[in-house]
Amino acid sequence: MGSYFHILLCHLVALSVVSADKCEYELRGASGSFASPNYPHNYPNNLNCSWKIHKPNKTSVLVFKDMEIEESIPGKMCQFDFVYVYLQTGSGVQTHGPFCGGIPPGPIKFHDGVTVTFSTDRSGNHRGFWAVYHPVGENDTAISTPEPKTVPTVPTKAPETIDCDYTLNETCGFINSSNYPATYCNNLVCSWLLPNTTEPKKIMFLDFEVEQSGWVNECQYDYLYVYVDTGKDIEVYGPFCGGRIPDPIIYSGVAQVIFVTDTEGTRRGFSLIYGLEPSKTKCPESKAVRRIPVATLCYYLAIMMTLKLL
Repeated sequence: MGSYFHILLCHLVALSVVSADKCEYELRGASGSFASPNYPHNYPNNLNCSWKIHKPNKTSVLVFKDMEIEESIPGKMCQFDFVYVYLQTGSGVQTHGPFCGGIPPGPIKFHDGVTVTFSTDRSGNHRGFWAVYHPVGENDTAISTPEPKTVPTVPTKAPETIDCDYTLNETCGFINSSNYPATYCNNLVCSWLLPNTTEPKKIMFLDFEVEQSGWVNECQYDYLYVYVDTGKDIEVYGPFCGGRIPDPIIYSGVAQVIFVTDTEGTRRGFSLIYGLEPSKTKCPESKAVRRIPVATLCYYLAIMMTLKLL
């Protein structure tokens, strides 16, 4: 009964969510070009686009001629909007990316099929990208820039998300995903800011099961990041997803845990301890505070939305 109630409430939270329309294209010519929606104008939010280039007769090259894609605040990871390139090979799939920012990646040669994906989040957008492909050795100057009208417009209304931001005061304690150990809710954007420390401390994951992409080992659906320090000195750990427990993270100064989930698919989530002495596995008894999970927030929002619908 409890698990059914949790599923019902999480679904109620998502009643007003607008799913991002998919834009999928197949490119069959020996050469051609493609671009992000609305290029060279700003692309919409909530995109999940893909371009499939069929296997060429000759070795070919993919060249990004222009790129301006929203970059993560730390500047080291493409957390918000990003491009991936997946090359089919005899042994599987070779992944290039994620790509974002204002510097296009170098040319990518391919012999078999290629899939390019472009995903954007619910806020912040830029010019996007323009890419061409052609057989190696042939000139691409005859491939013109695509007209923005040829690319369909995608609705830009963002999914309704559950924001859960915490500033932690306890020097050592637990952090759990919403509803842990039951499955977490969809549409979460959670952050936990850990207390500033001048001495080395440790984050140790006790349990971890977070949805990951099905056909490649990437964290495109639900994911967890840990940011240590700020500005140019920031260190980024992650993204983490799947069923493997991440290794312990030693940190000092400012640290933040970020957990994001998409509109569908949930797992058990995670549990971790922060503020540990590097050689310890437990908080001092006087300081061990178990954080109340975000389940109460999920349930509260679900009940409020239910009352609005009555």
